[in-house]
Amino acid sequence: MKRVGALVILALLALFAWQAFEWTVNRVYVPEGRSLQLQYKGPFFGSLFGEPKYASPGFWAEEGEIGVRKELRGPGRHFYCPSWWNRVLVDDVLSAPGQVGIVTCKLGKDLPEGQFLVDGDIGNTEFKGILRKALTPGRYRINPYGYEIKIVDTVSEP
Repeated sequence: MKRVGALVILALLALFAWQAFEWTVNRVYVPEGRSLQLQYKGPFFGSLFGEPKYASPGFWAEEGEIGVRKELRGPGRHFYCPSWWNRVLVDDVLSAPGQVGIVTCKLGKDLPEGQFLVDGDIGNTEFKGILRKALTPGRYRINPYGYEIKIVDTVSEP
């Protein structure tokens, strides 16, 4: 009977320790107007589980690959262990009325000869370069690792 009681107490202490670790070390709070950029660092134990797989240079990291992930996490609480993840808070892009955002994609293949603008939307481009579509006024969650945004004022003639 004493062993069962000791095991129950030990299990409760382990559960409490795990929750304390989750809420103090692993927790990242993302406030409104910001996003969480994640970069997977790889397994904590090195090559114990095989050779690590790296993302191709100039491209986003896919699931299981070491590198920066395309998707940003929005406002709220997120739990990512700092041993495996590099966690960076980035500002959302804000374009006010009377402004547009010029988007430059930094990842992907080089544009073919004779083309100057990249077709596609943010998060769905194949080539690097200036996107054909500009950002209209609004708030955007855009990963700065893959896209550079330049906000410019529009000019209206009287």
